[in-house]
Amino acid sequence: MYVYFPMWQGSGKDDSIYYGANLAKEKLKDKYKFSETGNFQKDGSKTNNDIQNYDSLLSNLTSFNNLITENNPSSVFTLGGDCGLEVIPISYLNKKYGGNLSVIWIDAHADLNPPESSPSKTFHGMPVRVLFGEGDSAIKELAFSKLSPSDLVYVGLRDTDPPEDEHIKGNSIKIIDDDIKEILSTFGDIVYVHIDLDVVNPKEFESVMVPTRGGLGKDQLYSMVKTITSNKNVVGGSVVEFTGKNESDVDYVVKLFSLFS
Repeated sequence: MYVYFPMWQGSGKDDSIYYGANLAKEKLKDKYKFSETGNFQKDGSKTNNDIQNYDSLLSNLTSFNNLITENNPSSVFTLGGDCGLEVIPISYLNKKYGGNLSVIWIDAHADLNPPESSPSKTFHGMPVRVLFGEGDSAIKELAFSKLSPSDLVYVGLRDTDPPEDEHIKGNSIKIIDDDIKEILSTFGDIVYVHIDLDVVNPKEFESVMVPTRGGLGKDQLYSMVKTITSNKNVVGGSVVEFTGKNESDVDYVVKLFSLFS
């Protein structure tokens, strides 16, 4: 199942992700039949429960949950959108495969903050914590299952907050820079690949919400994902956090997402 879900509210007040996702979709729509939610909220809302745009986020995540429940797919590949959307497909696929899903979180950020300690109060910095069964109670209820810290590995991580560092260390969550052999040997065959494009060096790819110094090269990321999809049973994945500042970046998103064919 291929899903177009340009939820932007997890990134704060800037809705650039919504338009970036649409640019990529226009170039991919002839190749993929994207499913979409019928009750998608395009507007923002107030900060509640220490989360910006809380009501809009809750509404959109509920719609995504309903879409997945109605279709009961064996795979979910999402063109987004911000990182917050991952609560739904990852928790669903983990349940679908009996708790045997392994998640490769390719991202410059850990996305591991609980609402109360989040510096920004933006939900795209919180979904991994929800996937581990913590965080906002109403959003947790939308998750189909929860992961254990040993089910996830970070790749390309380089910008974390102190509470995230403590949680990573305290739960022995694995971090890998770019060693593809180590990535492949860490998990079993049933895999989800999360790709936040801020993992790429902003000197090579500028169309992101939170550009972060350093990072993977575009060719390096493409080769890494291609190797993973060639060697693992990739049942789900995403390309998220993309703003579409230039044509070259849009074309790269199209090329990268096409690895999920």
